[in-house]
Amino acid sequence: MKKVAFLSYDFRIGGAEKTVVNLIPQFLNAGYAVDLILLQQSGAFLEKLDSRTNIISLNKAHVSNCIPAMTSVFRSEKPDVIISSQTHINIAKKKKKKLSG
Repeated sequence: MKKVAFLSYDFRIGGAEKTVVNLIPQFLNAGYAVDLILLQQSGAFLEKLDSRTNIISLNKAHVSNCIPAMTSVFRSEKPDVIISSQTHINIAKKKKKKLSG
């Protein structure tokens, strides 16, 4: 089964978060496993997630501290695709990729 991971700081109400809430069921119904990787597991949109979503919290307050935890999760979960839409998260994801080769 293919796996997609969505990466976000948290799940407070916002446009990017609403889009993810709407996209996740589409991926699940198409046969993908879905991970939602959050730096902080908080926010009103968590209640709106499809129950089949695997929520992973890195428990990190700052993006600059998340790279080792992010690397560990990516290695263990092995997503085929990683989707993020927030600039600071994209920068951390790019740094993680550069550091891990």
